[in-house]
Amino acid sequence: GLFFTFAYEISELVYKNTEVGHVIKMLAPIVPFMYIESMITGMLQGLNQQMSSLRYIITDSIVRISLVLFLVPQKGLDGFLYIMIISNICTSCLNLKRLLTVSETKIDFKNWILKPIVSLVIGNIVLLYFTKMINFSTLPYLICGISIISVIYAIGIISSRAIKFRELKNV
Repeated sequence: GLFFTFAYEISELVYKNTEVGHVIKMLAPIVPFMYIESMITGMLQGLNQQMSSLRYIITDSIVRISLVLFLVPQKGLDGFLYIMIISNICTSCLNLKRLLTVSETKIDFKNWILKPIVSLVIGNIVLLYFTKMINFSTLPYLICGISIISVIYAIGIISSRAIKFRELKNV
């Protein structure tokens, strides 16, 4: 959520160019999928399901190459970014589906997905109020903005009981 919210500010501070913010903003939503994919692939290998992961990787590679042939000539960089987004989401979902099947685990949509998204949205709404008063294009203010969203997110996750205090003790 932070890369999405502060894409242009991060772009300006790190690269001295706000045009990179477009790429950061487009890729920000797939960061959780990239993380999930790497974690789940390791879990599947530990559960002796490496052939499933291999099938998904090969399928993903074929789809990526096919899409590159069609989308990149027409859409350029945006086409490549669309390919990354589609590919990462699909591969992550396939790996997650396999892990849930093998481990006989059910998705807790409310606590794993809905409550974190609602907490992030509330953090962004509160931040919108502050952006009327503060310019986040300098490092101290950017750190302030990131801190505001992080605190509101943590409060939302804990108060909605998506994460319980006893679970935080294990971190």
